[in-house]
Amino acid sequence: MMTRLREVLSRPGWLSRPDDTRMARLPAPLRRLLPAFLLGQLLLQAAFFGFYSLPRADQALYGLAAVALIALLIWAMLHLALSRLESARLALQQSEASYRAIFNAAEDAIFVHDMGSGAIVDANPRACQNFGYDLAELRRMPVSSLGSGQPPYAQIEVEAVLARAAAGQAQRLEWRSRHRDGRLRWDEIYVKRATIGGVERILAIARDISEKKAADEQLARQREVLHEQEKLAALGSLLAGVAHELNNPLSVVVARSIILEEAAGAETRLAAGRIRAAAERCVRIVRTFLAMARQQQPEPGPVVLDSLLAEVLELVAFPLRNAGIAVRVDGAAAVPTVRADSAQLHQVMMNLILNAQQALAGQSGPREIEIRCRHDRRGGTVSIDVADNGPGVPPALRSRIFEPYFTTKARGAGTGVGLAVSLGMVEANGGRLRLKGGDGAGACFVVELPVFKPGTGGGQAHGDRAQAGSDASPDQGPAVPDTAGRQLRVLIVEGDAGVRQALMAVVEGEGHVALVASTPAQVVDVLAHTGIDAVFLDDELAGPDGQPLRQVIDKRWPDLQGRCVLVGEGLEARGGDGLSTGPGCLGKPFLPSEVRGCLAGITALSSDRCEEAEGGRRQNQSIRASSPQ
Repeated sequence: MMTRLREVLSRPGWLSRPDDTRMARLPAPLRRLLPAFLLGQLLLQAAFFGFYSLPRADQALYGLAAVALIALLIWAMLHLALSRLESARLALQQSEASYRAIFNAAEDAIFVHDMGSGAIVDANPRACQNFGYDLAELRRMPVSSLGSGQPPYAQIEVEAVLARAAAGQAQRLEWRSRHRDGRLRWDEIYVKRATIGGVERILAIARDISEKKAADEQLARQREVLHEQEKLAALGSLLAGVAHELNNPLSVVVARSIILEEAAGAETRLAAGRIRAAAERCVRIVRTFLAMARQQQPEPGPVVLDSLLAEVLELVAFPLRNAGIAVRVDGAAAVPTVRADSAQLHQVMMNLILNAQQALAGQSGPREIEIRCRHDRRGGTVSIDVADNGPGVPPALRSRIFEPYFTTKARGAGTGVGLAVSLGMVEANGGRLRLKGGDGAGACFVVELPVFKPGTGGGQAHGDRAQAGSDASPDQGPAVPDTAGRQLRVLIVEGDAGVRQALMAVVEGEGHVALVASTPAQVVDVLAHTGIDAVFLDDELAGPDGQPLRQVIDKRWPDLQGRCVLVGEGLEARGGDGLSTGPGCLGKPFLPSEVRGCLAGITALSSDRCEEAEGGRRQNQSIRASSPQ
């Protein structure tokens, strides 16, 4: 028997080695049960050889024992296999529960797609919530119905994305998604191929980035607005510089043309009047430039709409003419004066007219802008309609037209702040700005402003001065008192020779004596050695110590207080600047009548002081006469 056992055990391959390559091809559960099979094989062979080595009388008993042993071995092997299968089942259940818990708890929407058809086979609760459908509905829907439906978010793009993912190409893209109720939002989609539950699937993860997109867009708009503000600041500096350079020669042209017009014959007077009218138009344009360049606080006052609209249309005449747009103004001369800040109202009207011009850019046929002014006597307001015959504003956009940064123009063509700023300006002046007219009927913006009432603030109505010098008489300025017979010694301090000579001509034309000085040292020398009744002082000149020359004069020659007139840019006819009181300021470009008005005020002030001095002298004489000797 032992010889037979040794022969069996010595046969090659009867016991497979653990490192045998054939073991590597076996499933893992069988590899784990392999030691039990080897043990069973050894016991069976031992039992087989032991059975034949026993006497025949004992072989029956031995066979029963062997059968029991084999049954026990089979039971043990089955129990071990079932235990391991149960452990594997429990591990699989736990893994599935963990996967499902993560899947359901994810804050991003997760979709599982079929590899072949691309249909949705599973989706987590966040996906159902974000899109407004339950899982059963999602499984029946085409994927393209979850997008906006417009290229590049249509069915053909969906199929291309799924095809690339099925080929193993992971993709990250932004997707315009649509909710069940029609709301649109932005999602960032990550799509890749994955094995889920032993099955090849396409996994799509969608994250809502609407707030991020809105923040990015707002940041881009703010950067664009900042860029526009920088350009406006540069433009303001440029306009201020241009106005500064033009003011002095314009002062000379206006003053000289009026003087020539007053002194010349009929034919020369006509030519001089034309020169004056053209120069005064330049004056109005320069003043408009300065108003645009300065960011002034609102100062409501009386505004003549006819003159203001004429100034605005002068500035935009060239682009409107090039665009073939006809402008018609109706009723501006018939409405009363309104109460508003003239510079802000100027900007509002320019914004509305330029918006109408841009709206007519693609208009075929006649292009027209109509400005209508109407007076509402009951409401005490004046309305200004700026209407065009363009495409109008679509109804869907009408509620947003005044929102800051909202624009329907192409990128770079506008910032979307023009109408919002105009609305703020109109409301700050106690008025209203609204849109009238619908889609296809042209747009009509209506500005409503209160009528100016005396006593509510404000001085001379905007437009009076500009209008006064452009039509009938050569010098329609404010009425000035007669200064004949009251000769003054006037010191003219002006750096520009042309302006200096124009002031001299007006002063000497009134019968006064004009002295000139162009440097601070000359001014001090003349005032120290010559009796001066009045000073016309360039506002930009500084004294020897760097202080404004006006302060130096007020401190050293206090008797000239109220008789020193500042001459400069943007200066209105007002009473002093806190250093002295009197005729005040003379803004460039100026009219001869304004110079005469200042001279008249100084003459009247000098007369009053002379009368006060004479009265004091007489009072002193009477006191001395009544005193006992």
